[in-house]
Amino acid sequence: GTTVTTASAAHCQVAVALSGGRLVLLDVCSDGTLRQAAEATMPQEVSSLCITPLLPAAGAARLVAAPSGGDASSAGHSRPVRVATLAAVGLWESNTVQLLRLPSLEPAGAPVTLSDEYQSRAAQLVTMDGVDRLFVGMGDGTLVHFVVDAAAGTLASRNVVQVGSRPITLDLHGGEGTPSPSQDEAAPSASAGHTHVLVAGD
Repeated sequence: GTTVTTASAAHCQVAVALSGGRLVLLDVCSDGTLRQAAEATMPQEVSSLCITPLLPAAGAARLVAAPSGGDASSAGHSRPVRVATLAAVGLWESNTVQLLRLPSLEPAGAPVTLSDEYQSRAAQLVTMDGVDRLFVGMGDGTLVHFVVDAAAGTLASRNVVQVGSRPITLDLHGGEGTPSPSQDEAAPSASAGHTHVLVAGD
């Protein structure tokens, strides 16, 4: 049967990766129902996924009304929400990460190799100090950081830090686009603040 391999949610959007490389984007409608917005098949299994909206000053998110579930009675209750226009997707076999356009799930740029041996286990898009960034936690405890060009859909200024020896988890806390430190007892974690990145490992 079909298995959910990973998922990411933000406001009125949910992205779900399924076995076989299938990637599905769902809209959370104003009446609480789910509506499929797009589906794509990646060339490999998805190992990490993030659709956290980047802050609008950087041009990678927009404010819209939550989609209606089709019931006219709910139309007047739609609320403005921040909608992501980029997804970060890590793939298992090629050990790459790629940005996709939302809601189409079409490639925004070419895949970028993360490692010769290890896969990505977590991804986090975030805007820090007005700069769009992508953090990727690897299976060997390495944290990979990129600067995101949202308009071009590209990743640049790669930086690698060895945090520990176990897979890294990434969690966004606090205000939108403003992560704060988090520690998972089972694995190293890394979080970003307004002007700095705090990393905890084994």
